[in-house]
Amino acid sequence: MFGVRSGKPYGILIDWDLAIDMKSRDSVSSRHRTGTGPFMAVDHLGPKMGSPYFYRHDLESLFYILLWSACAFLLNGTEVKKQHQIVEHWSVATWGDVKDKKIAFFAKTKDEFEVLSEAVTAPFRPILDSWLRPLAELVAWAHAKANERAPHKRRSSKRAPLVDLETLGGNMTYKVFFETLNVDLDTASHSSDHDLFDRLYFLESHSLCS
Repeated sequence: MFGVRSGKPYGILIDWDLAIDMKSRDSVSSRHRTGTGPFMAVDHLGPKMGSPYFYRHDLESLFYILLWSACAFLLNGTEVKKQHQIVEHWSVATWGDVKDKKIAFFAKTKDEFEVLSEAVTAPFRPILDSWLRPLAELVAWAHAKANERAPHKRRSSKRAPLVDLETLGGNMTYKVFFETLNVDLDTASHSSDHDLFDRLYFLESHSLCS
């Protein structure tokens, strides 16, 4: 989140790391940190520990937080009574289930992302086509390109070229992420002290108020 102090935006870290649906009766495995799964990148939801952590994982998590907010909140201090199934299943399942749900979500075609229109609450609809849908397509595209080049997808005995895991072949970078939001990083004014929050504040102010 962000706030405004003396006319300038400042970031507020929301620790959703331990968030949980209190109405859910499903037990939580002691092996998993409660509520972390909904906002974690797909790569870190698998059973293997110690997977490399890259900046693109933060970008992917930012998309999940944005999508969750758009599906759960009404911007007037209230939440929807029932979340859309897109994000609801992320909070009441095991990490493996959450990973499967996210993979299935990103396997959708461009037309199938129309389901976002049903999930997003009214206050967030102004950023549906400018933020949410493009970012969903970006993350889906990046993972798809990585899977196409993954060695285990090839049956040939020849060694397949490894994908650039840090940026998924250059498809998931800070530059690409914000260009997807139609931000010109060369001309956009920003403060080095606020950088990311300046951009988000600018985008949200113009998108939600337009």
